[in-house]
Amino acid sequence: MDFYLPLFFDTEEEIAMITWHPKNDLHPMQFTGLVDKNKKEIYEKDIVKVDDVLYTIIWVEGYAKFDLVSKEIFYFKFLIRDGKVFLGDTSFEIEVVGNAFQHPHLLCK
Repeated sequence: MDFYLPLFFDTEEEIAMITWHPKNDLHPMQFTGLVDKNKKEIYEKDIVKVDDVLYTIIWVEGYAKFDLVSKEIFYFKFLIRDGKVFLGDTSFEIEVVGNAFQHPHLLCK
């Protein structure tokens, strides 16, 4: 999908300040509406740390919800509120540590 926006600049310095990205370098990410312990917004494909385990935030189309998935664990019942993940009666702080596009080495496959 191509986007074109007419831009007007007064000087060459203003043009030089723009950071250009190739189209294939952009990755739309769905905002979950949640924040981590540092009040950082959590998006689909973010990599988060919960109790020293890395998880990837994924969208589950059939259930219309976000889930946490790791190499060993897939959680179906959890709640994220106020920067914490609630699993049953236990809560853990959640922290965004990267995303699948900029930090693929952290990706939970």
